[in-house]
Amino acid sequence: MEDAVFAFETNGRIVEINKSAYNILNLDEKKYKKEKLNIEYISDNLSPIILDGKQRKKFTDTLTSIKLQSFKEDIEFRINEEKKCFNVRISPILDNFNRMVGKLVILANITSIKEKEKQLYYQSYHDKLTGIYNRLFFEEELNRFDTKRQFPVSIIIGDINGLKLINDAYGHNKGDEVLKKIAEIFKNNLRHEDILCRWGGDEFAVILPKTKKEDSIRIIDRIKESCIRNSVKSMPLNISMGFAAKNNSKKNIDEIVKEAEDIMNEHKLLENESARSSIILSLKNALEERYYETEEHAMRMANLSLLVGEKINLRYNELNELRLLAILHDIGKISISDSIILKPGKLTSEEWEAIKKHPEVGYRLANSSRDLELIARGILYHHERWDGKGYPEGLKGNKIPVISRIVAIADAFDAMTNDRPYRKAMSNYEAIEEIKRESGSQFDPSLAKLFAEVLVDDDSFKVE
Repeated sequence: MEDAVFAFETNGRIVEINKSAYNILNLDEKKYKKEKLNIEYISDNLSPIILDGKQRKKFTDTLTSIKLQSFKEDIEFRINEEKKCFNVRISPILDNFNRMVGKLVILANITSIKEKEKQLYYQSYHDKLTGIYNRLFFEEELNRFDTKRQFPVSIIIGDINGLKLINDAYGHNKGDEVLKKIAEIFKNNLRHEDILCRWGGDEFAVILPKTKKEDSIRIIDRIKESCIRNSVKSMPLNISMGFAAKNNSKKNIDEIVKEAEDIMNEHKLLENESARSSIILSLKNALEERYYETEEHAMRMANLSLLVGEKINLRYNELNELRLLAILHDIGKISISDSIILKPGKLTSEEWEAIKKHPEVGYRLANSSRDLELIARGILYHHERWDGKGYPEGLKGNKIPVISRIVAIADAFDAMTNDRPYRKAMSNYEAIEEIKRESGSQFDPSLAKLFAEVLVDDDSFKVE
């Protein structure tokens, strides 16, 4: 749209007006020839659609004044029920003796420019994922709130526990959901005047003006309670928080932020491991719910593995590791979509590659928890083969941890002797014969032989 332009003489007579000006004034160009128009009529049509009252008065006064004065401002108009922004310029028209003989008015439509400016401003100060303010905004606002009239001003710093674990297990989309949910919980428990920001990857910061220590504690408690209420079985929400307050001008506001961050880190040391264990347990539960990995399967795996482990005289701590590995060896499968895990037909090469990544995902998950670190390598290597043709690293023979070799046999046996979406179960005898056939290629031959002997001798397994 071209600029709207009109010019008038000091007596108010319109001497020039273009089509865009007619459109803004909502006048029929054929009906209202410029000879029929005057500046008072135009002013009466333009003034009511200016949204800001102060600008309306200033614009009208400049337009109708006989004084030699200019005007240049960005003004918002409501035109046909839409908000439009124009850069409005009123300039005097002078004759050869520098006497004002009229005025020129130009209205340049800058609506799209203003919209882009708003978008850029929003993007500069907001976190794209959560929609809350970002760290840049926080740091600028921090100085604004560092005044006596805002004291005591409190700062809360929060850090989500186990976000990396969630990203590793479910992918970053699930981690993003957690971030958005935590941001929503913060917003629901803060006041209108409080400033909430995403401080870092998994961190949030809050400025609480005119907030005493006891009020900050209440806010933190509400947020923690909301996290518990909004947690689901497969996804616990947990955040460590610390706060500090500035009561006077003696301390620098940055010191208050550092103090809140230090307290948060102290709490995180105490809370993080518990949160990770909770997430690991929720991952196990989620795996059981969506796949054949039932509690019964876990117990069968543990019993089968321990029969062999005891037979080869593993130490007490090694038996504990073996039992834990038998239960959690496939924890990495939580990262694989149901469409692949539960597919009844043959997997494509891409789907098979996705399946083959689960030991590495499980390894990362186990390494993130102090309780599971000891079985991380066992998880990583439980799909290696005796002949070196397994995955993920193609380890061969005794280079594969013994607990991984035992679990591989137990897992194969349990898989063969229980129904799957794509086949019926074998008998115990048929499964043992299959393990014998794979002895020396897929399985450790001595452990495969021992496994068969143990099952034949154990009355709880019918091998016939």
